[in-house]
Amino acid sequence: MKILLAPNPTGTGHNMRLYSIGKKLLQRNPDLKIKVLLGSMQNVFDPMFKEANIGVIDLSPTGIIDYSMESLLEVKLNWETMIKKWIVPTFFNGDKILRYMNIIMEERPDYIISDYNTNATIAANLVGVKNIFVTERHNYAVVGVEMGDYKLGGFDVIEEEITNAKKVLNVTFDWLLRNSELIITDKPVSYTHLRAHETKAHLVCRLLLEKKKMPSSSV
Repeated sequence: MKILLAPNPTGTGHNMRLYSIGKKLLQRNPDLKIKVLLGSMQNVFDPMFKEANIGVIDLSPTGIIDYSMESLLEVKLNWETMIKKWIVPTFFNGDKILRYMNIIMEERPDYIISDYNTNATIAANLVGVKNIFVTERHNYAVVGVEMGDYKLGGFDVIEEEITNAKKVLNVTFDWLLRNSELIITDKPVSYTHLRAHETKAHLVCRLLLEKKKMPSSSV
């Protein structure tokens, strides 16, 4: 079986989670063929993945990418700064989606394991490869932030535009969940949330205790 790991290149946590998952998979089945599509902090993670017998496809071979050196959000928050300048380049990037599609068609994996990498998940769906989605959130982080909290944080918010942005982002994240074979999250999920975001995918998570004091377990 052949697996491609696709961490979101915006943070080392995404690389680290898929490093741990890939390493554990190989411990259970050394015959697996696993490669990672590495797009950030190559100087740190390239040797780590290779030492774990995980092949590396460097998405930025001309230089090391470190997204921790700059902010992803501007102080003025409106449709252009949130959607056009951040969400589209990071999560819905046509060039990246097509590049992922090209790699997937060349590598012909059985599964893509995407850690919050929406571009890779979209590419996998377009090519017809099963996708496993790993996420530490139930939605994009910006969707869950209240307007008042943005203002307390010093942001200049155009409320109507950000409200509309949140609506479309909520729909797109639901699409990602509905079009994944398996969802893995370390964030507890309530029964209420599960019912509100029904999906065909299997879900691995911890269930939150609610008013009926239902025991915590895995689904």
